Amino acid sequence: MSDRMTEMNENSTQKKMAWWRFVPWVLAACCVLGLIWMRFGADVGDFGFLNVMSYLLVIAATIFSLLAMMLTTRRRVWVTVFLVLIASGAVFLTLFRIDRVDSEIVPKIVWRSAKVAELPESNDTSRLTDDAFFASRDTDYPQFLGKNANSTLATVDIETDWSEHPPKIAWKQPIGKGWSGIVVQGNAAYTMEQREQEEWVSCYNADSGELLWHYAIPGLHFHPLGGTGPRATPAIFEGRIYAQSAVNQLVCLDMRTGELVWSFDMLK
Repeated sequence: MSDRMTEMNENSTQKKMAWWRFVPWVLAACCVLGLIWMRFGADVGDFGFLNVMSYLLVIAATIFSLLAMMLTTRRRVWVTVFLVLIASGAVFLTLFRIDRVDSEIVPKIVWRSAKVAELPESNDTSRLTDDAFFASRDTDYPQFLGKNANSTLATVDIETDWSEHPPKIAWKQPIGKGWSGIVVQGNAAYTMEQREQEEWVSCYNADSGELLWHYAIPGLHFHPLGGTGPRATPAIFEGRIYAQSAVNQLVCLDMRTGELVWSFDMLK
């Protein structure tokens, strides 16, 4: 009789233990449901926060699923799944790389073998003495967010129905990496860009995209949440360009020629 009771107790204990083995599956399902709710049902204005939470839920669901398989399946099964995940990750990292992460925490993934765009090097100096080319206009955009820092040009009308009246590309010009915006006076457009180990303050012809001049500031800035390149947008004031590098330099340049007027080391 005692042996029978012992066997029954052992079976009851095993059943209780078997029930707990399915808890990770429940947690994994909760993570998946939470992910679906966040992506399709939640009213979240901060897309960066939404994406971070989505990544965490995917990671948690993966961990709980692996733990559940370890508790409820044969060893051969969960070891195979684990090795497949490791191999898939290795193949992915071999073929692709994360170029940068944008402001909404979305990684930009590119092929490791992708061809790098050829950037303009030669300077077109024919416009440097053309007063009309640099003359101020109502459509100037001399600083970040425009004249009044409100992202508005009151004198410009833009078609709002792009399905019926799509914009046409006048020209395209690849430039170096960075987060710098574009400022404009007359027909001259200024920005900052990364060129190898230098941050350039560049002046382009707004009508054609040709590089007119550049001023090189030594230094390379990189951060995983923004990638490579300058962060600041130049400003135009009374014939001069003011630019802040992402490393240490604040410079003032002649807007026509790019010649240095003065510079200041922000780290000193």
